[in-house]
Amino acid sequence: MASRQYKLVIYETHPFLEMLDPNAAQAFTPATSYLTKEPVVSEAAITYDRTNGGITPASYWFVHTMGDILTAGAGAGLMLERLTEHPHSNREVEYDQYERREPQLPLCFTLVARKR
Repeated sequence: MASRQYKLVIYETHPFLEMLDPNAAQAFTPATSYLTKEPVVSEAAITYDRTNGGITPASYWFVHTMGDILTAGAGAGLMLERLTEHPHSNREVEYDQYERREPQLPLCFTLVARKR
């Protein structure tokens, strides 16, 4: 029987982008710490299709640093195959203001890992 190769593929908002608030008066000044461990509380729907999902009951989510993400994968026995940081946003349309800027920020990433 052929052995199966399992892969983990993540395409997600870059943790760096989570520091910025696109609706703030100073949208390019970090609004939160990259290293925060506090949950983000939101009543706006999180969408990945660039639409406005409206108001929802409060949700609580955590931002993980790139180090947290890679360390968790290694701890689960995964071997990193590829990490690509992208200059485009996969978030709501108000995040588009961070694209095509100099200096360019990492806005989302693709991670591919496989079981050792």
